[in-house]
Amino acid sequence: MKISLASHAAELATGKSGFGPAAAAMKSAGFDAIDFSLCDYDRPMEWLATEDAFRTIVADMEAVKAAGIEIGQCHLPYLPSDVRRSRTEYVAELLPLYENCLRMCGAAGCPIAVIHLYFEDDADATFEANVAMLRALLPLLRENNVTLAIENIYAGGSKYLDSHITTADDILRYVETINDPHVAVCLDVGHAIISKNDPIYMVYRFGHHLVATHIHSTGRHDNHTIPGSNPYWLDPVNYKALSKALHDVQYTGTYNLEVGYCFAPSDAGMPFLQLAAAVARHFAGLTGL
Repeated sequence: MKISLASHAAELATGKSGFGPAAAAMKSAGFDAIDFSLCDYDRPMEWLATEDAFRTIVADMEAVKAAGIEIGQCHLPYLPSDVRRSRTEYVAELLPLYENCLRMCGAAGCPIAVIHLYFEDDADATFEANVAMLRALLPLLRENNVTLAIENIYAGGSKYLDSHITTADDILRYVETINDPHVAVCLDVGHAIISKNDPIYMVYRFGHHLVATHIHSTGRHDNHTIPGSNPYWLDPVNYKALSKALHDVQYTGTYNLEVGYCFAPSDAGMPFLQLAAAVARHFAGLTGL
């Protein structure tokens, strides 16, 4: 199994010197692929719907590939988990961004786009709004050969409340309703833990629908540290068992770390990347995939 890393960690570890140099550092550290974040551009979010954004981001993706790193997945823009919008506002604000981002993925050959779906207090209203949006995106997904992976998310900021897109059953309801191979699942291991769900059970429940992962350790908060870096009383995940579960469902994606760089000194950037790659390579190796 190939290993990958969220782009923001690579950028921070290399001093935000651009996607090309960041990808070269990732390659040197031992990573095979990148989780390319479309959330971290220092521009207003509405910029992502523009032609300038299309040209800029496709060029950045091509710079990553030129450095010898595959684009395993990208992360679509999203609203913070404690920000609410009406359905009308949500569609008006985010649907044009999603559409342009999927075109970027198609142009640069990014196969998977991870999405945080819309949520509101009412579970049925949440479901109806998201099904309508997924159906609206389906033609673009097919046209650009991109799989949209629905991520398990929480609500309420640091309160980690149920968003109605939190459990395996929540997410599979969408996948089974749309019933198209271009709509699948991304499991965020840390999100599962802090919302009191078992990520290993979720792997088995998702089965072949699981195409992307965000793997990180938690200290009872969504703090994105390297797997195994927290003691068991803070992070209950058995990462060996997680690897076995990925093997058992014949997971086809990368072993993808969504870890932050934290506040280590700048000269520790490369050692951080090397440590992250070594940990990911170990647990990816245990899958036998």
